[in-house]
Amino acid sequence: MIARRPGPATAGNPANGTGQSSADGRDLSGRAATWLPTARRAYAEAQVREERFVREVLERLRAKVRLRPEQRLPIARAAAVLETTPRMLRYRESLGLVAPARSAGGHREYGERELVAAAYADELERRYQISPSDLAFAVRVLAEPAVAADVRRLGELTRRIAPHPPVAALDFEAQKARRLLDLP
Repeated sequence: MIARRPGPATAGNPANGTGQSSADGRDLSGRAATWLPTARRAYAEAQVREERFVREVLERLRAKVRLRPEQRLPIARAAAVLETTPRMLRYRESLGLVAPARSAGGHREYGERELVAAAYADELERRYQISPSDLAFAVRVLAEPAVAADVRRLGELTRRIAPHPPVAALDFEAQKARRLLDLP
């Protein structure tokens, strides 16, 4: 049987109320208690907004074009439906924001999914006041772990993102836990 020494409140010890502490021993109950529910609520609201937006776009597209799920539109007709230009659709394709199918002759064909993607990209660009290339880079950050790590590091250097706890701090916490449990 392992003898446990009494000690200060640590992660997993109910003495600190939440069972959570930072690497330097500070209680996270205040920050976590306010931040986590807010983040979850914001995420749920964003999902609801996205679903509503997709439904509205599909309804508008179907009303305008009487688009069936298997139907494909040429680029000029797709641009007219989306109230944009063929040039903008080709630009978004070059950035990887839209991936239209190709006909046997090599012409771009836009189906329901591609039209919704183009409309959603346009909505995000307007909502966040960013360019299509900014949005394409954001998608790249989400898709490529190496790029995400580099961008995270830049955020840490500019103090816009909280840094990860250093490995030494994690080692210290592990050693402290071993001492409290009298492990070798």
